[in-house]
Amino acid sequence: VPGSDEWHEFRVRTTAAEDQNIVYEHCKGLVRVQEAIGADGALHGDDLAPLRHPQSAEPWYKLQREMGSHFGPSFRKIKQWETVSGQRSCRATLSLEPPASAWDPQSAYPIHPAVLDVCQQTATAAFLAGERSTLKDVIILSQIDDMVINRVPHQLHDGLSLAEAVWTGRGRPESVQSWSTNVAVHDPDSGALYVRFR
Repeated sequence: VPGSDEWHEFRVRTTAAEDQNIVYEHCKGLVRVQEAIGADGALHGDDLAPLRHPQSAEPWYKLQREMGSHFGPSFRKIKQWETVSGQRSCRATLSLEPPASAWDPQSAYPIHPAVLDVCQQTATAAFLAGERSTLKDVIILSQIDDMVINRVPHQLHDGLSLAEAVWTGRGRPESVQSWSTNVAVHDPDSGALYVRFR
């Protein structure tokens, strides 16, 4: 970015095969490399404790399938959820292992893109205040305001996600579209921050 030694602009675009003059811009943003977020981003205390009332993620995936979101095996990596009816926050345990690939070795990622998708899925229960029965539509992430991917171990296995839904102040509070989410995924043992996005 002009005037900055750190920030770089990126754009993801495709060109229509039949007409080279048609360009679709899928996303754009700014990216930079920075020092890891250390102790300030770590979990402590009750948030790091094992899930008190874990529930299987399968009923959530089943309901989303019925709504039209068909998550394949590479994207069904939430193990358990902990939700409380009426609370727009939740915790979840998830697998952070990259999905199997036909190519070996596959490209190296700090966190595999399929796993990043799973991280954002953990916001679903927060959107719905812990009530699966209120899911009426497909929920799709449309914008990321800020994302941090910290230095992570070479082999990631499990993560602990904390997600909260925050009312934007626009629209009706009962509408899912009126809420945004904050998600942070941590090492379940040390509490170290792996990834955070808002």
